[in-house]
Amino acid sequence: MHVPVGDNRYRVTRSAKLWVVIRKTEAGELTHFGINDSIERSVYNVLGRVGEYVQYQNYFHPLHPENEFEKHLSLGASGKLYFFSNCAGIGGSEPEKIRSISIAPFIYEDESSFPVF
Repeated sequence: MHVPVGDNRYRVTRSAKLWVVIRKTEAGELTHFGINDSIERSVYNVLGRVGEYVQYQNYFHPLHPENEFEKHLSLGASGKLYFFSNCAGIGGSEPEKIRSISIAPFIYEDESSFPVF
């Protein structure tokens, strides 16, 4: 089973091990979905914003839930979505390997974010 890797830092706040995901859309429809990295980050509630955020590359990114990731994985395993993982060495529709990916929260690397204060 491929799981997000922690960084072994001691934190006094809640943290999450998560996937950093790349996506590609064509004509407004998601066609490619892939894991670029695995990280562990502190989870923040940002004043004036709704939801939870994590800091990645000096920006706050919205944290997406596990059930959304599970939905994308099942589409990849069924061949309806091209799935890849730089962490697990998966490319294309390899259902058995895709099922070996652990379901975890994630962020989209390309999603609209805002700088750390």
